[in-house]
Amino acid sequence: MEKVENSQFNENLAKIILEGGYLECKDLHSGTCLKAAVERFFENASKHYKIFIPIYFIPLLIFHRNRLRKHPVQTLKRTIKELMGSLLFISGYIASCKYVFCKVKDIRQAVDPWGTSMAGLLSTPFILFEKPIRRGEITLFILPKTIETIWKLLYKRGLIFKVEYWEVIIFGIAMGIFNHYYIHDQNKIKHTYLSVFQALWN
Repeated sequence: MEKVENSQFNENLAKIILEGGYLECKDLHSGTCLKAAVERFFENASKHYKIFIPIYFIPLLIFHRNRLRKHPVQTLKRTIKELMGSLLFISGYIASCKYVFCKVKDIRQAVDPWGTSMAGLLSTPFILFEKPIRRGEITLFILPKTIETIWKLLYKRGLIFKVEYWEVIIFGIAMGIFNHYYIHDQNKIKHTYLSVFQALWN
C-alpha cells in the first residue's frame, strides 16, 4: 500500500513540475531547507566514498606501485586528499543544488527551468575541491553529454537535421586529437591514460 502511495505521489509531483506549478518545501523534504541540504550532504558522502575508494586506489596499485614503495606516506596522503576532494565536490554539489532549488522555487513561487538552472550554476564552485586535472576531466565528460542534449532538443524542434552515425564521426575526431598528442606531445596526456594507450599500441 505504501509503495502505491509513493508511486502516486511521484506521479503527481512530476505532473506539477512539468506544468510549472508550485511545490511547498514540505512536499519535498522535512525540516528546513538548510537542514535537508546538510542531511543530503552526509547521505551522499556516506554513499559515494565506497565508490571513490576503488576509483582512486586501484589505479594507484596498478600504475603507481613504484611511487607507493618509495614514498608510501606521501603517496597515500596525496591519494586520500584527492579522494576527499572528490567526495566534497559531489556531496557538496548535490546538497547545494537541493538548497538553491528550494530557495529559487520559493522566490519565484513556481517550479520551472529557472530553479534547476540556477541550482546547477550556483553550485558549480564545489568543483574547486577537485584538483585541476580532475576538473578538466569532469568538464570533458559533461560537455559531450550537454552538446548531445542540445542537439536532440534542436532536432526535436525541427531546427537541425539528423546526422547518421554521428557517434562514429565524433569518435574519429576524438581519437585523431588523442593520436596527435600521443605522437607529438605526450605531456598533454594524463599519465594513467598514457599508460593504457602505450600498452595498447606498443
